[in-house]
Amino acid sequence: MALRGVSLGSKTIEYLLELGLVVLGISASFWIENYREALGELKIEQEYLQGLREDLGRDTVALIAYRERQLARAEGCFALLRYVDTGTVPPDTFLVHFFAIINYQRFETHANTLREMESAGQFRLLRDRDLRKGILELQNLYVEVETAQEHQRYDQYEHLYPDLFRGPDFRTLLKGSSAVIPPTELQAFQGELKQLYKNRHFLNSLLVIGSNAQQSISNLEIALEQSRRLLRRIEGQLKKAR
Repeated sequence: MALRGVSLGSKTIEYLLELGLVVLGISASFWIENYREALGELKIEQEYLQGLREDLGRDTVALIAYRERQLARAEGCFALLRYVDTGTVPPDTFLVHFFAIINYQRFETHANTLREMESAGQFRLLRDRDLRKGILELQNLYVEVETAQEHQRYDQYEHLYPDLFRGPDFRTLLKGSSAVIPPTELQAFQGELKQLYKNRHFLNSLLVIGSNAQQSISNLEIALEQSRRLLRRIEGQLKKAR
C-alpha cells in the first residue's frame, strides 16, 4: 500500500511538472509572438514617423511661402488704398501691387503619411498621445486655412476682378515699366486708373481682401508654430530609437 501511494504521488508530481512545462511553453510562445509583434509595430511606427517628418517639413516650407504671399497681398491692397486721396497712382507701383494681389497660388498640405495611417487603421501605433493630439489639431488648423483661401478666392473673382478687368487696359502694363511705355498710352492708362479709383466698389473690395489676408496671417502663424513643434517632437523620438 505504501509503495502504491508513493507511486501515485510521484506520478502526480510528474503530471504536474509536464503540465507546468506545457503551460510555460505556451506562455513563452505567446510572449515571443507578442514581442515579435511589438518589434514589428515599433518598426512600422518609426517608418510612419519618418514619413510624417517629411510631410511636415514640406508643409512648413509651404506655410512660410503662403504667409509671404498673404503678406504681399495685404500690403498691396493697403498700399493702393493710400492713393485714394490723390486718385492717382504711379503705373509701376500699381503693377507691383496688382500682381501681388491677384497671385492666387494655394497652400496645399502634404498628408500622404497621415492618410496612409488612417486608411490602414494604424494611427494608434503612434505611442505619443501628445503627438497624436497635435497632429489632429494641426489638421483642424489646415481646414481653417483652406476655408480662408476659398473666401479670398470668392472675393477676388466675384468682387475685385469684374471692376479691374472692366477698367484699365492692363496690356499696357505688360509692356514693362513706364519708361518703355509710349507716352500716349501711359497717359491714357493713368486716366483709366483715376476712373478706377472713383469706383467705391473697387475700393471696398481692396479693403475686404486686404483685411482678410491680414487676418489669415495670424492663423498661418499658429499653424506654422504647431508644425514646427511637431517636427521637434518627431525628431526627438527618432533620435531615441537610433
